[in-house]
Amino acid sequence: MTKEHKEFITLRANGESFDHIAKKLKKAKSTLITWSKIYENDINDMIFLSMQQLKEEYKHTQREKYQQLLKHLKKVDTAITEIDLSKATIKDLILVRNDIQNSLDNMEKDTRFKKTNLMEDDYLGGETETEVRLNET
Repeated sequence: MTKEHKEFITLRANGESFDHIAKKLKKAKSTLITWSKIYENDINDMIFLSMQQLKEEYKHTQREKYQQLLKHLKKVDTAITEIDLSKATIKDLILVRNDIQNSLDNMEKDTRFKKTNLMEDDYLGGETETEVRLNET
């Protein structure tokens, strides 16, 4: 693969048109269409890697999402306590607060049990280790 082919692949992966690439590389559009078929997998791989990199840059970890929801919940709670109820309805704030609380509850339901190293009697007279969920602590 030549340097020119690599540049073509990069330009196509970045969404450049055949017309633009033809002018830039001083090649016939028909040549570029042929190259596009030859290097289709390379172009698609480059597009995939580029999108994957963007996704990694902008992804939020579960912890970050949870933290952000908690911040929003705190802001909404503060706004609810400070709102002048004679001038605004509280309905929208309560709806938002409930949505945020439901999101937090759903995230907490998905958390695994934490081993507490505490023992409790089970119904057969033996002992089992006590486990709790995040929303029980």
